[in-house]
Amino acid sequence: MIEREQLRGVVLLLDVRRSVEDDERRLAELTERRGIGLACVATKVDKLGRAERDRRFRELDGAGLGRWLPFSAVTAEGRDGVASAVVALAR
Repeated sequence: MIEREQLRGVVLLLDVRRSVEDDERRLAELTERRGIGLACVATKVDKLGRAERDRRFRELDGAGLGRWLPFSAVTAEGRDGVASAVVALAR
């Protein structure tokens, strides 16, 4: 799966309304074992109100995969943060 020598990072996209499941945990464990960077991005943040959004990010951040970056393709919220994370992974 992750055998490419030049692979430096993986961006994990997850709809903010979903919970972290076994597949996401396995991917995170694999990237850690291989020494590959991981950026976790919660998409569709525009779909939630402030209180629900804050609750979801507490849950996501507490899932053990690291801090999640917010992103919305509709409002472009988080675009710069995600772009910066991708650049950092490429270094």
